[in-house]
Amino acid sequence: MNIFILPLVFMSTLSFFLFIRYFLFSVEESQNEAINRRLNSVGNKSRASQMLLESQLFRKKKDQNKIIQKFISQLSINHFFQKLIKKAGDPISIETLLLIIVLLQFLAILISIIVKAGFYTFLVMAIMGYMPIFVLKTISQKRLSVFETQFPEATDLMARALRSGHSFSSALGMVAQEMHSPIAEEFAKVSEDYAYGKTMEDALSGLMERIELTDVNFFVTAVLLQRETGGNLTEVLDNIGYIIRERFRLLRTVKTLSAEGRLSGIILALMAPALMGVLYIVSPEYINMAFEHPVGQTMLMIGGFFEVMGILVIRYLVNLEV
Repeated sequence: MNIFILPLVFMSTLSFFLFIRYFLFSVEESQNEAINRRLNSVGNKSRASQMLLESQLFRKKKDQNKIIQKFISQLSINHFFQKLIKKAGDPISIETLLLIIVLLQFLAILISIIVKAGFYTFLVMAIMGYMPIFVLKTISQKRLSVFETQFPEATDLMARALRSGHSFSSALGMVAQEMHSPIAEEFAKVSEDYAYGKTMEDALSGLMERIELTDVNFFVTAVLLQRETGGNLTEVLDNIGYIIRERFRLLRTVKTLSAEGRLSGIILALMAPALMGVLYIVSPEYINMAFEHPVGQTMLMIGGFFEVMGILVIRYLVNLEV
């Protein structure tokens, strides 16, 4: 048994440090790596950027993991992970994400061997494997929330730039230079895509794919329609900024009115686990029967299922979208 435990300890320690390195601490990307990554993302669709990629300057920078990337690109989950990483702001590569997931599985197996989890080993492996995905989703949700609050100011900035006589592409660059992350990063990608040979329609469509917000969809649709049919884009941007601010005001009002329901949902969700914890402290012999007896285990599983269903129903009732 020791022969198997030692490699598991090594892999688990490695996975722990990788998880800390890439998720709990920000990873700064070098300028050359950023340029290479942006050119690679544009090079598949743009002939001009493909010629730039094949130039002598960028020929020196070659990926050292071509075999791994070729294998990963053939996986069916590749698109899901790539989309998730882009939404989170490209904190890591897809190869590193898959490596962390695999190593966390070794950590789950090691924990299961130590605590003798038995059948629950698969549950521990599922939880450990989902942890990096959960972290990426949390990062993307926070980026999306900050982006949404910055977006009205960005539309106002673009409108002022257009009034001053700047072109729309210059207005995008001004947002990338004057504002903070994450909206500066996203508009910088749009500006880079357009500069590297993509059409404005493709560059804005990429923004709409990375940022799944209704306001961004309205913005992209309005800009593309204006480029096709003409019109006063400055007035359109002013109206978009006004509508977004009014929606935020209405959303704050709705959250205030639904605060009682959300608090009731939290109390009801915590009541059953809290009662179980109190019973375990007061009378551990009584509550242990639920974990040891087959009938008790079945009741716990049924109760846990209805607990989760109740939380989802309450969340659906109080989660009002404006």
